Amino acid sequence: NVTVDARAKTVTLTLAMAVSHGESVTVAYADPTTDDDANAIQDTAGNDAATFAAMAVDNRTPAPQGQTPSAASAPSTLSTLSAPAGPTDKSTQDSDGIPGSAKDQTPGISSPAGTAPVAGDGNGDGIQDNTQAAVHSTRLVLSNPTGASQPADTTSTPVTLVAGSQDGKLDPDNSGARITRLAQEDAPAELPQGMETPLGLLSFEATLATGRSSQTFSLYLDPALGVNGYWTRDSAGNWVNLSSAPYGGKVASEGGRLRLDFEISDGGPFDADGRANGALTAPGAAAQMPLSLVGQAPDAAGGLWF
Repeated sequence: NVTVDARAKTVTLTLAMAVSHGESVTVAYADPTTDDDANAIQDTAGNDAATFAAMAVDNRTPAPQGQTPSAASAPSTLSTLSAPAGPTDKSTQDSDGIPGSAKDQTPGISSPAGTAPVAGDGNGDGIQDNTQAAVHSTRLVLSNPTGASQPADTTSTPVTLVAGSQDGKLDPDNSGARITRLAQEDAPAELPQGMETPLGLLSFEATLATGRSSQTFSLYLDPALGVNGYWTRDSAGNWVNLSSAPYGGKVASEGGRLRLDFEISDGGPFDADGRANGALTAPGAAAQMPLSLVGQAPDAAGGLWF
């Protein structure tokens, strides 16, 4: 059951099954229709809540009687997720559905002009990311070299993705681009020989600016991750580095961060849905590949890579 309390700005979910102490719990939401209508969770102005991918929530189910809770165990109830109650407040939540408070944890970087960093500004444009639909900042869990995710209490690292990017900043000619999803997934079991994916697989969705047939992106990362490109598979299963000159991309350093620039065409070989529909679905990996290996054929599965 779902109960919306507009005054308290909460959505309460009554689950069909009890949640056990220590169980991992995630919550996801999908807007059931494309238009603003009462089929969806809405704010008081009638705006649909934005779709968001599965995100971890605190499990506060108490330990069974007689069991001493560990230091890591949580308190007594399952957390609820806040929903807007009034015209959507961009300082609280934008189109990707991630609360602004989470994005404000992103360390700011200095702008190219050398101005002081702004907290929550992961691309150095002087504007907090939670006010921009085309900029998404979050923290991702570090993975082992094969890309298998480690437990949620392991070290995390901030990342920022910019859609409609020109050298990491929003391109006025790309206004209208929006990031609607950014999720971390395990990397495929079969990877090209020598490829290391410290963040596993990044899967994002974005809508294109009006009149565009492709979209430019910038991904900001900690240079300590040691990655040297943004690698993804085309429709034939070949791995390529989109942040390389042959594909119109590049790797740059800015404000103490590593920036991977790349471009994806709507319905092209790197758009996973394969349709020119104004939206991109693009799983890929910020990965490290020994340059001496680039161009060799991989092991059994996975196609060629370049």
